[in-house]
Amino acid sequence: MEGLFQQFLQQTVNLLQLGSIYGILAVGFSMVYGIARLVNFAHGAIFMIATYLLYFFGTLMYTMTEVTWAVLMFALICASALTALLAVVIEKIAYKPLRNAPKVSVVVSSVGVGMVLEYLVLTFIGPNPHKMPPFVKMMRFKIGGVNINLSTIIIVIVAIVAMIALNLYVKKSKTGVALRAVAEDGLAASFMGISNDRMVSVAFILGAIMATIGASLYGVSYPTFNPYVGDQINWWSFTAAVLGGIGSINGAILGGFLLAAVNVYSPMFLPESSWRNVVAFGVLIIVLMIKPAGLLGKKQIGQKSEIQNAKSLQQFSPHIIDYTPRTIEGAHADRNFAAGVSGYHSLQCFVHEGKVCDPVNDPEHLKWLHVVISNAKTFINGTFHGLSERHLQRYLDEFCYRFNRRKFNRSI
Repeated sequence: MEGLFQQFLQQTVNLLQLGSIYGILAVGFSMVYGIARLVNFAHGAIFMIATYLLYFFGTLMYTMTEVTWAVLMFALICASALTALLAVVIEKIAYKPLRNAPKVSVVVSSVGVGMVLEYLVLTFIGPNPHKMPPFVKMMRFKIGGVNINLSTIIIVIVAIVAMIALNLYVKKSKTGVALRAVAEDGLAASFMGISNDRMVSVAFILGAIMATIGASLYGVSYPTFNPYVGDQINWWSFTAAVLGGIGSINGAILGGFLLAAVNVYSPMFLPESSWRNVVAFGVLIIVLMIKPAGLLGKKQIGQKSEIQNAKSLQQFSPHIIDYTPRTIEGAHADRNFAAGVSGYHSLQCFVHEGKVCDPVNDPEHLKWLHVVISNAKTFINGTFHGLSERHLQRYLDEFCYRFNRRKFNRSI
């Protein structure tokens, strides 16, 4: 019994190490899906490229110094910069042209990008395995009969710092707020002047950085790698993201640790360790049957709820109470009118304390003027194409009512 307890404690240490790696990689997967609404199956290939970059820069840095933390930081910064650049190039070439294409086209494109990267490495570098240079000194501590490597402690600390930093960036920074706005409603965010294309690129950059950090932690734990290392990582990180709720950062972290728990604990009770894959995917199926969006995922808005959510226009219009569009076109026109109201409020932002600001000499107000013009055009096009004459007149009356108000209602 005591031996089983010791084994359990040792596996718990392994759980913290493996869960940190899975969590970081799943976060990268979820970041892209949460903003761009596409499953980036090239994530594993970016991870594989990151391992080779870390190997190259780590080996290069060891010719200059033998300080392990300096080697790790130099390799991590250089590899993150290059993988972020690679992610942006992939997004612009392989994903952006398919932004309005069927989802299956984007999935096929992402799989194709991953295969291209993998075969390029096979062609120019070869299939032979490589060994990552030692980023952490070989030290082992024994606490209560449990062996804890220094590499395990470093992995857990780096993962915690990276996850906290990402959460703070998303919740506190201006770009993070824009990312959350696009994830919540890309169309409404664009009404507010947020560039969806730019936020998608930022999401790909963050995903690539998370993949590089995960590759460095993986290289510390399992130093031997080959061009196929990204295949298994791709599926495990995807599974962890779906399990926790793809699109949710906290859900991805939770899914990573749950998946790691299945991997490290199941061999203790199963006759063969290979059965852990069956258990892992069995747990995934059960969770999705109970919560289809994952443990912490949010239910996505479909076409039917798009019509129902058109009632949200009431926050813009207290006079329009009985109007609920009967078609998808009506729902879109409804939201387009909200864009027009947003344009009007943007126009009132030029007025501060009774003084009219100068949009020509002030670049910030010039940007607002561009938003106003864009929203006005959207309002006109949307209402004329999507609404009947009766509803159009009601909207125009409401718009005139809003326009004649003297004070900007900041609660909207």
